[in-house]
Amino acid sequence: MKQPCHKNTRIAFLSLLAVGLLFLIGCGQKAPHDETTDQGAQDIIGKVAKVVRNDEAAWPVEIPPDVPEFTQGKISAAQKSVTASGAKWVMVLSDVEEGGFSAYADELKYGGWEVTGTLLEKSGTWSATRESFNLTLTFDGNTGRLTVQMSAS
Repeated sequence: MKQPCHKNTRIAFLSLLAVGLLFLIGCGQKAPHDETTDQGAQDIIGKVAKVVRNDEAAWPVEIPPDVPEFTQGKISAAQKSVTASGAKWVMVLSDVEEGGFSAYADELKYGGWEVTGTLLEKSGTWSATRESFNLTLTFDGNTGRLTVQMSAS
């Protein structure tokens, strides 16, 4: 039986996801810096979370097979972190194909996921839950960008 989420747990989870998104957005920008500082930062990041950007980014293989892969866009960044409550992933996709957002919601529903939220023609935000998995997807049809946040406990 699924236990209800507490309000504080939701707030903490959403705060963590917001920080992760800000981190991903900032990672794409270059600023003048020293190469040794960059290497030190990479060493620290590698111990906390694995971040992959641009051509190397792919749907993380560690995501359980119960979560269908989103294939109607290009993954531009992926991040995984592990906490005491379980694993969390954030993927940012670009060039999402028209209808891809709604098609993925349909695929999740077909697979037994409970999908709730707002699905609009050009944008939307919704969440999907199934067993110990939680997905939150935010789509901006004007830019073709999709953010997928997933947690497993």
